[in-house]
Amino acid sequence: MWKWDHWGPLADQRPGLVLSGLAFWSTVGSFAIPLIVLGLLPLWMTRRGIVAPRFVGLALLGWGTVATLIMLPSGFPLPVLVLIGLCLGERQGTKAQ
Repeated sequence: MWKWDHWGPLADQRPGLVLSGLAFWSTVGSFAIPLIVLGLLPLWMTRRGIVAPRFVGLALLGWGTVATLIMLPSGFPLPVLVLIGLCLGERQGTKAQ
């Protein structure tokens, strides 16, 4: 469980406390589950013939680009490529309607 000790400086925390914080943020507390759901939303909309709003792709593309620039040797460049495809697909879907 989260304790007041977690709010202290990281250098003052016991190793077990640090590991419990890492365990939380790398599993349940991470953004992986919400991002998977958000990633499935445009797929669901496309299958029903609904064009996803442009701001969804642009906002996620901005987030992915900033994350890539901050931490280049990571997996962030891959979502940036996918999000570029999403933005291009949204533009083509808008023209088709």
